[in-house]
Amino acid sequence: MALHYQRELGVAFIKLEGDAPLVDSFGLEAEITATMVFTDSDTTWKTNDALVFKTPPISELQELEVKHYGSVYGEDFCIRNMARLYDKLEYQGAYIGNQLVGVCYSYTADGITCMDGLLVDDKHRKQYVATSLIAHIKEKHPDAALMLHADMDDTPKDMYLKMGFKIVDKLYEYSCQDLSKIE
Repeated sequence: MALHYQRELGVAFIKLEGDAPLVDSFGLEAEITATMVFTDSDTTWKTNDALVFKTPPISELQELEVKHYGSVYGEDFCIRNMARLYDKLEYQGAYIGNQLVGVCYSYTADGITCMDGLLVDDKHRKQYVATSLIAHIKEKHPDAALMLHADMDDTPKDMYLKMGFKIVDKLYEYSCQDLSKIE
């Protein structure tokens, strides 16, 4: 049904998510995302004191998303998705001077702060931008439990584990950029 709906809309991209793997992925590319919870009391993470944190304007977020994910999801999808989410989530941008070098979003409910979409610009990796953003979110919500989502096949997952996060759940995601390739 999802494929039929996307084809009717003329959209060439589809993404399905669930809490269990599909028996048949129908030719979709599969990824697994880990839900992680901070289980340690030690937050003496290495951070970058040169960073300034503020809510970035949507235009800067869209530019960064397109730069990093446009080739994967398509520029149009990145722009529309950011426009759809911008007013619903709390975005935190990490700036060096006037340049947005990292971003993530979070939402807080029932004593839990969940952060996701952590992105550090290629030129500023290994400069503690990610750990600084996580520390900033933790400082903004000191009484909330901190959760995040991480790609199981990506390097940041290992960084999160070293920071004191523990994997508590998995989300199975299936996507395709060219619906003509779907069975």
